[in-house]
Amino acid sequence: MKFKFHWGISIAIFYILFVLVLVAFVIFTRFNQVDLVDEDYYENELVYQDKINKIQRVNKLERKMSITQVDDKVLLIFPTDNLNKNISGEITFFRPSDKKLDFKLAVNPETDGKQILDATKINKGLWRVKVDWKNGDIAYYNEDILVIK
Repeated sequence: MKFKFHWGISIAIFYILFVLVLVAFVIFTRFNQVDLVDEDYYENELVYQDKINKIQRVNKLERKMSITQVDDKVLLIFPTDNLNKNISGEITFFRPSDKKLDFKLAVNPETDGKQILDATKINKGLWRVKVDWKNGDIAYYNEDILVIK
């Protein structure tokens, strides 16, 4: 007996394949992990103008803050020209590829404006270093990309 391929069978196969692809897509998206940059994204967006003001203050400084890796150390150099030595704040190491590796440190420079961190305790790779710091009552914000080798 010869099997004839009827148009009704074609439609049924099409719908079955469509449903299978749709179910596979739902399963894939269910188990795919998506990390947000910030958990409180919308609240941070509302106060973003403060961050813009801090960045503008940094741009007006004669010397800029620098973040570099020297051998097995991360060196943060705060500008001390025309600034008092009362620098405080928070350093955030943000890892775009893995939220679990993010960590924060306190800004605690020495009297010459340098803060040294041990790079051997930081995972190798790309980091976005965000420094939200104050000098007295004036707030500043720096953000730089650092590749730990």
